[in-house]
Amino acid sequence: FKRFSPEMSVVFTRLLSLKKTSVNLSKQGPKALNESNLDQIVNNQELKKLNLGSNQLSQLPDTLFVSASYVRTLRELNLDHNLLEEIPPAIKELVVLEKLFVQYNKLTTICVEVFSLVNLRTLSLAGNRIEKITPDINLLRNLKKLHLQTNRLNAIPPELSLLPHLKELLLYDNTISNVPYDVVMEGCRSILSHLRKQSLYSQSTIYTISSSSESTFSLLSETSEKGSNIGSRTKSNTKLSKEKILRQLRELIKDVDGKEAFRLHLQGEHSEENLLFYDAASKFQYSASLLTDNEYIYKEALAIYQKFFLEGSSHRVNLSSNLQLQLDQAFAAAEKDPSVVNKNTFLASKVNVLSTMANDPFVRFLKSAHYKEYQQKHPNDVWHKRNKALGLI
Repeated sequence: FKRFSPEMSVVFTRLLSLKKTSVNLSKQGPKALNESNLDQIVNNQELKKLNLGSNQLSQLPDTLFVSASYVRTLRELNLDHNLLEEIPPAIKELVVLEKLFVQYNKLTTICVEVFSLVNLRTLSLAGNRIEKITPDINLLRNLKKLHLQTNRLNAIPPELSLLPHLKELLLYDNTISNVPYDVVMEGCRSILSHLRKQSLYSQSTIYTISSSSESTFSLLSETSEKGSNIGSRTKSNTKLSKEKILRQLRELIKDVDGKEAFRLHLQGEHSEENLLFYDAASKFQYSASLLTDNEYIYKEALAIYQKFFLEGSSHRVNLSSNLQLQLDQAFAAAEKDPSVVNKNTFLASKVNVLSTMANDPFVRFLKSAHYKEYQQKHPNDVWHKRNKALGLI
């Protein structure tokens, strides 16, 4: 714009921005939504795709949704890898939105306004802290892909099975009690089939849940009444579900002190490598989801593979022969094509190792001196009360 005055250059820049159908403001930090950028975005009458990912945003201004020029044109919104604790209710204004990505934030709930976005085809909420999905999910009649992996879900509403077009459903790395672990790992079709057969959840009902291990566990559902005395439940005839134990273990190792106490216990049992691998695989899964350099991802994964799965390694993790073979074949192929390795390379092994730790090692830990010491540091933690209510301690 050298031929124009500074004032005219600004005008022409503004006019050009109004014609952009796709705007990428990712990886710019909080400044991504400075006054200048925000003004250009909300006045873009043709915007169809907006990327605000990886900006450390803890909240979003309502002006992004209310009265914005693109409310009837925006079809894809990416808010992944930020610090959002909630999805703004004003999102309901984006009436033609088809894809919403809010993975890896700090969400604990899904606002009901999301379920009014009836044109949604893809909804990604992975890597948050969501504990509950409400039956309103069945209002998203056009949904095809739903990603809820790596949250804190302990149940899935049967109404999910009413979505007629759902083809991709990811629920792994949760502790879901009303869908068996092996069904979760089989994927969308098996999960929906299981939910269709399941009656609506009743808190007074005893469920029998078949896990992928040899044992069959029955679960006495917990009451949610605030005034209930959780320490007075009958324990004698109640066996725990594998999913419940997995949830307790996952909650423990999310806490720094809890993870260290459990590591010390495993070290005494000469199985510390299981927790070390689980930790390394979790960090790799997160970092690989942010990267696009296949060579770098491969090198990071290879370091984990060599430390935990090569014959003779001092930290060798024992996997089933099938899982070990899958890893061996993957890394052999990755020598020629690094893209074979991705964020999900260790997923099956990670789930398997967590299941192994949730068996006898975790139960023994709850009777150990390491646990008592941890309990003394955190005497009022609800996690201990849950253990007691479940009959683990």
